[in-house]
Amino acid sequence: MTGTPSYDEAEIASCLAGRSLAVRAAFSCACAERLMPSFGWFCALAGTSDFNVVRAALDAAWTPGGAGARAATDDVLAAMPPNDEGELFLGSAVAQNAVAAVGYSLEVRDNGAVQAAVWAARQLYVAADTVVQQGAPAYSYVENIDQEQPVILMVQGIYSTLDSAGSRPLADLRADAQEDGDAFLRFVNGEASR
Repeated sequence: MTGTPSYDEAEIASCLAGRSLAVRAAFSCACAERLMPSFGWFCALAGTSDFNVVRAALDAAWTPGGAGARAATDDVLAAMPPNDEGELFLGSAVAQNAVAAVGYSLEVRDNGAVQAAVWAARQLYVAADTVVQQGAPAYSYVENIDQEQPVILMVQGIYSTLDSAGSRPLADLRADAQEDGDAFLRFVNGEASR
């Protein structure tokens, strides 16, 4: 892939439409995996044990055949952070995206829904936008987010996975997603400049 692609849900949906359920599930799981380090950070900061529940559900979704994935959906939805986390807002918003991405991954594993896979990818884009806007000067809004590092990282991850899901082992897709997730966490917690 050359350059940074633009985030395009219609293109993502079109690419996934002709792919197998296994490829769609791998794609959506890789999307969710990119948000797990940030979710873990938020859970530690907020003092909640929800990380283990969501982590176990995503692990089930990664499993070919999805053993236990469908049963985990209610537990994952119960782990959704509330909107009123006050000073934890940035972490809470990104944590909500992480939980949603895992929920969509479970749906894809269950029934192969293309739209759910696209919505899993959307969570990365929305989380990156949240990080960019949080880093903007007071009373301002960053219009061209596609040129911001958190967004570039996530969009490249989406398209890299879209290109390689089905042709690379799940362990490799997962490792790449975890690496991107660790890099994204550095934007979330302020260790990297946005």
